[in-house]
Amino acid sequence: FLDCVHNMDRINGIFSRYDQESKGYLSKHELKCALIYLFGVKLHSFELKRLILQYSEDPANHRGVKLTEFQRLVDDFPKPDLDERIRQAFKAMDDQNEGFISFSKMRDHCTKYMKYLPEHTVADIFFAVDSNQDGRVTFIDFERMM
Repeated sequence: FLDCVHNMDRINGIFSRYDQESKGYLSKHELKCALIYLFGVKLHSFELKRLILQYSEDPANHRGVKLTEFQRLVDDFPKPDLDERIRQAFKAMDDQNEGFISFSKMRDHCTKYMKYLPEHTVADIFFAVDSNQDGRVTFIDFERMM
């Protein structure tokens, strides 16, 4: 029971964090960011639209998902295994499919999705993970970090 309550509090907190301007719903972009944060999964625009339509209690007014809709969506969302979550997180940062993450990409991603993380911390993590110090974090480096 306590796990369930803690999990619901966590979901509510994530909703609040990504509901910019406290408007009472997550827009498509905000939903995308929340799902990346929760599951490490970056969905395409058409998939996000489908989820919004599927979970909206008022399909005629489908600007986004309200808290109760978000709770149901998260509860129903397929939970990827750890290896898949690591691959998805890497792919989210390697959006050009280059096979590596540059410092600027990691910094931009962290600035966008982890606003509270100072840039010097991002730099410390990046350069500690970059095993051969070539300015590129490969999937192997990334996987070791996770």
